[in-house]
Amino acid sequence: MNENSGAAAGVRNGRWRYGVGRAIVLRPVGGAVLLRILAVALPPVGKLRAFRSGAAVKRKTDRYMADECYGTGFALSGGFVKGYAHLGALQALFEYGIRPDIIAGVSIGAVAGVFIADGKTPKQVLELFMSKEFRSFTGFTRSRGGFMNLDNFYGFLRETLSVKRIEELALPLVVTATDLDTGLSVHFREGEIAPRVAASCCVPGLFTPIEIDGDRYVDGGVLMNLPVSLLRGKCEKVVAVNLSRIVPDRDYRHNVFGILLRTYHLMSHCNVIHDRRNADMLIEPDGLAVYGNTQLDKGREIFDIGYEAARKVIEQVKDIVYPLSAM
Repeated sequence: MNENSGAAAGVRNGRWRYGVGRAIVLRPVGGAVLLRILAVALPPVGKLRAFRSGAAVKRKTDRYMADECYGTGFALSGGFVKGYAHLGALQALFEYGIRPDIIAGVSIGAVAGVFIADGKTPKQVLELFMSKEFRSFTGFTRSRGGFMNLDNFYGFLRETLSVKRIEELALPLVVTATDLDTGLSVHFREGEIAPRVAASCCVPGLFTPIEIDGDRYVDGGVLMNLPVSLLRGKCEKVVAVNLSRIVPDRDYRHNVFGILLRTYHLMSHCNVIHDRRNADMLIEPDGLAVYGNTQLDKGREIFDIGYEAARKVIEQVKDIVYPLSAM
């Protein structure tokens, strides 16, 4: 397993786990695994389930293990309704012949990624969501864990996707969520799609945490909002679409929802700095801050912004990142 600067890595039940603020080197020693702690203190022993030597399951059949190599990986950030820009960017990339061999997605990036990995085109996904309203995916709840739940979103995913499990998708997909109990970033590569993608989108405070195998999960963007580092050592090229750019904004809603979302956006912006620098091609659409998080009806406008942003970047760097002979 590769060393991870500033991150603790492990495998549990088909998931990569990364902790923040610590670095661990995993080395085989006499058939066991030696954990060499290089930075700050780890969680209690009971929380170290991800690092047990017997926790790496299905190594021979897992399509996404560390020794697997891919040509091009797409890293798609979170961004709520701005995720329509992912679809526009993907449309431009596809038109230039740039297609992924693996996709890693966070929050709305995981939503875009799962439909592309299922074989749908960006325009098909656009039309699918344009026919919906925000309230059709959510419902109010009396749970103390959040104001709303994502039960309807579960049903939507189960009805519209052609397969039920991540490992059954046409393209390899990695879905990132945050384990609220352990404080680790978890990267699902197998398992039922609906709860894992919902967990990746579960904005803390707004939505009730998603429980999977006894652990509670919230939005993957809390710890990793642009999953370039997941792909960097596994792909020859990494194309990143980042929708979490922060701009001055005095017009956000000054109520509990507006303050929570603005704070969350500021926080997630800070954890993409390292990953932005590690992408071979970075696409960051401008002009998205004016769109509210429930404006699904603005999808075509946002799609076009993503498309134009990607097209401009591709024209600037395609001969460097993707020489014409390789496209």
